[in-house]
Amino acid sequence: MGNNLKKDQSRLSMSILTGLFPQELQDEITPAGKLTTENALRVYHNDYTSRLCEALGRNFESVWAITGDEDFFKLAKGYLDIATSSSYDLGQFGQNFPQYIEGHEVFENFPFLYELAMIDMTYNDLFHKAYKPGIKPEIFSNINNIENKKFEFIDTIALFESKFPILDLWNLRHRSIDDGEVEINMDKSSKFCMYKFNSLIRTYPLSNFQFEIMYNLIKANSLDQAIEVSMKKYSPESEDEISSLFSFIAGEFLVKKLHD
Repeated sequence: MGNNLKKDQSRLSMSILTGLFPQELQDEITPAGKLTTENALRVYHNDYTSRLCEALGRNFESVWAITGDEDFFKLAKGYLDIATSSSYDLGQFGQNFPQYIEGHEVFENFPFLYELAMIDMTYNDLFHKAYKPGIKPEIFSNINNIENKKFEFIDTIALFESKFPILDLWNLRHRSIDDGEVEINMDKSSKFCMYKFNSLIRTYPLSNFQFEIMYNLIKANSLDQAIEVSMKKYSPESEDEISSLFSFIAGEFLVKKLHD
């Protein structure tokens, strides 16, 4: 290659990424074996493309499962044409994939696909974050005037809401053909919490009322304030909605600190 090594390396990388091999570049490369220079570069390009498509498939399992092979690889290959990444970790590849999905024709048939992609991405982010459990249940239950406290949640938690049954759809990602068909009510909305517990990523479905309470607690309202604001929007569906929510919050160590 030429004297400007950095420039030549950049040119080679771009050719492998795009699949375009200008004659000027080919003239500077001597391939091994019987392959022509162009064919040697194309082998690298195909291998690189396959690895990135596979990485997207691993990082966005539910998107792949819902769309199927043909539509997913159409999405993946289109994304590779415009993708840039600041990370060398393939486990982090696809940070802009959800936004790309929104503008793709496949989205017309799967209007919930952006939300599924965001769940996949959040799952991966939580998985790679360090787990630090919050306050233990026995300590939590003995705190005085807890209704006046503001809750600071652990770092490995996220809330999701959608007019689509996105949790039910997301849970299909590991099903095989042998598991049989599953009927999903597409008119059903979805609200849930995703969080890390030890090395596991768990989900917990929430009612409308429970979701509002958690949302308002995360916004730094006190417990009393969160309940009051939430009751203006939704009425509890049962008497134990509040108690079951706080059994979940305490039992899963979701609160890092309580503040006055």
